[in-house]
Amino acid sequence: MPPLGLLTVAALLPQEWEFRLADLNLGPVSAPSWQWADLVMITGMIIQQEGMLRLVRQAKEQGKTVIVGGPCATSLPQDVLEAGADFLVRGEGETSIPRLLAALREGQPGGGN
Repeated sequence: MPPLGLLTVAALLPQEWEFRLADLNLGPVSAPSWQWADLVMITGMIIQQEGMLRLVRQAKEQGKTVIVGGPCATSLPQDVLEAGADFLVRGEGETSIPRLLAALREGQPGGGN
């Protein structure tokens, strides 16, 4: 089942941005994908916490700005932030994405809460 939440969020983001979806059910993120990305957005459920936190750390090792949202980030925000996420998005995308975009423009980590 593809991560439909990220596809929905992509529709709410500036459409001049370029997007790529990496579905980890199909395989790991490739080296070219890490190199291509300026910004990494991650979502998942609580049962996926361990893998999500590992992915946050991996993205930070690659020097990426990391945004994490979804059920895990909403329920366990401190774990996500401790793993290195720059921005935490909690709640529904329709209301939190405008706050996230404002925080990104202002360079204020943690925005979108």
